Amino acid sequence: MDSRTARNHASFLVRQSFQRFAVSRGLHEYELTGNRRFFWFPKDLVEKDRISFRALDGSNTWKAVVGFKSLKSKEGQIRIRNWHFGIEGLPHIGFYSYLSVLPHVAFSENGELYESSKKQHAYRRNQCRSWCNDDWRDRLVATLSFLTRAGAELSLPLAPDSAAIFQAIPEMIESPVTYVRTADIDEIKLEEKDVEFDSEDAAEDEDDYDSYGSDP
Repeated sequence: MDSRTARNHASFLVRQSFQRFAVSRGLHEYELTGNRRFFWFPKDLVEKDRISFRALDGSNTWKAVVGFKSLKSKEGQIRIRNWHFGIEGLPHIGFYSYLSVLPHVAFSENGELYESSKKQHAYRRNQCRSWCNDDWRDRLVATLSFLTRAGAELSLPLAPDSAAIFQAIPEMIESPVTYVRTADIDEIKLEEKDVEFDSEDAAEDEDDYDSYGSDP
C-alpha cells in the first residue's frame, strides 16, 4: 500500500470514529454535500441548552448551543424557529496529523429540521450575522468540553485496543498584526438583502434571543 492510500484509509477511519463518537454523546447528524456530515445539539440534550466550561483565559463561563427566534407572519401569527449549534470533524493525516473542528448551525421548527438546504443557508446568514469570532470560538470550546466531559484530550476509538487522541484545548497564539475593517456598511446591507426568504418570513421580528437569555 502506498503512503497516499494509507493516509486516506487512516483519515477515513478517524472521520468515521468521530462521527460515531458524536452520535454516542447524543448529537444528531446533518448530511451535507460531498458525503460530509456535521453533528448538532438537539434541544434539551444539555441542561438549559447551554454548556458551562472553562474559557481559554481560565475563567468559568457558559455558552448557549440551542436558541430561538420568534417569527411573525404578515397575518400576525407567531412561530418559533430554533437554531442548533453543531460541529464537523475533518482529520488531516500526514507529517502533521490533526483534527479540524468546523462550526455549523442547523435550524428547526416544531422539533423538525427544515429539509430545504436553501432555507438552512438563508436562516444561517440571517441568524448568525451578529456572531463575532469569539462567539464561534467559545461555542467550539464549549462543545469540545462537552464531548470530552471537560477533559484535555479527545479520544476517538479506532479498535478495541487503539484510539486516535487529539488535544481538545486550542493552542493560543498572539498575532503581531491585525486588520482594519474597510467594508462599506451599505454594501454589507445590500448583500444581506440578497438572501431569499419565504414571504411569510419577510416580516419576521429582527430581535434575536437565546432560549435562556443572552450569553455572558
